[in-house]
Amino acid sequence: NTPFGIVYARKDIAFVGVGANVALLNTSTFPPTRIYALPTPFRSEPFAVNGLAITRDKRTVYLSSGPGAIAIDVEKAVAGGAVSIVGYLEGTVGNSSIETTLSLHNEYAFVSQEDGSTATGLNGAIEVFRVHSASNGSVSNTYVGYIELGFLVVGTALSPDGNRLYATSENVTDSKTSTRGTLSVLDVKTLKTNPSEALLAIVDAGCAPVRVAVSHEGKHVWVTARESNTLLA
Repeated sequence: NTPFGIVYARKDIAFVGVGANVALLNTSTFPPTRIYALPTPFRSEPFAVNGLAITRDKRTVYLSSGPGAIAIDVEKAVAGGAVSIVGYLEGTVGNSSIETTLSLHNEYAFVSQEDGSTATGLNGAIEVFRVHSASNGSVSNTYVGYIELGFLVVGTALSPDGNRLYATSENVTDSKTSTRGTLSVLDVKTLKTNPSEALLAIVDAGCAPVRVAVSHEGKHVWVTARESNTLLA
């Protein structure tokens, strides 16, 4: 299977999404070596693991999968993995979760649903969850809602100050002959309370934009436009 997303939990441990599993890598040497692969079904369904996100205290990894995200306790996974799944974020508008981005203080999770559902007219969406972490490491959540964006929503990234969420849509319509995509700018404060009203701006972003990253000072947003074979600023 082809690996999709990666996060570092420590200098010597990385988590990688591989098919319906998450693999742990020992990165203390080069090339890294695989420690083991942990099956990560969303409840009982073996959805693919796509993007990964980790809390700033490195305690919890979120695996984008199926209808939302799976929360993994880092230390339990490193110790052996048997009881490392500590929670699920389950959305309402699709089974094509592709990336998870956490708010500045990890209290909200923003999950991109690439394909959306009939409720979104098959447009992609960003689903919003209020996350509750217990002292024992378990994760629960309150579902806030979603905002419908363009066709095929993939990448998301948070501004350094936590005030803006950027999201790519590969297409402006579901036309198979059009690859003109966009970058949406969302207000995080509004996402937390009324997601459907959070859109601030939409800008052209080449053909089939997918990944997005924000510069350290927050002045530039970098987007990979796949069908344009271009990196855009």
